Amino acid sequence: MKKQRLMFRPRKQFDTDAKCLRRLERLRWPAGLRCPRCGGRRISKFEARGKTRKKRRLYTCLACRYQYTATAGTLFHDSHLPLRKWFRAISAFGAARERVPAAQLQRALRLPSYETA
Repeated sequence: MKKQRLMFRPRKQFDTDAKCLRRLERLRWPAGLRCPRCGGRRISKFEARGKTRKKRRLYTCLACRYQYTATAGTLFHDSHLPLRKWFRAISAFGAARERVPAAQLQRALRLPSYETA
């Protein structure tokens, strides 16, 4: 059996976390931002720093005052991996004809551990 090699072509559309976040926003809210709690359309965007001092893009619904992120309620929620690595992994799974071994994914994405992959 021939060993499959993961090929990651640099895709300019997903080379930064900001671009990945914009793509995720368009996928989640194709008709524009909406509050996941009340469905309101009056949303305020702002950036804040989390516990790790990393910038986070937050949204606040002006109707119910609910705060959320684009990753809330998705598989990316509470992940410590950058979005660009998630997008590259999803791309690898989509392009693969067979299963993608975790060890190979770990090497290709330069992930910290096998468990992460």
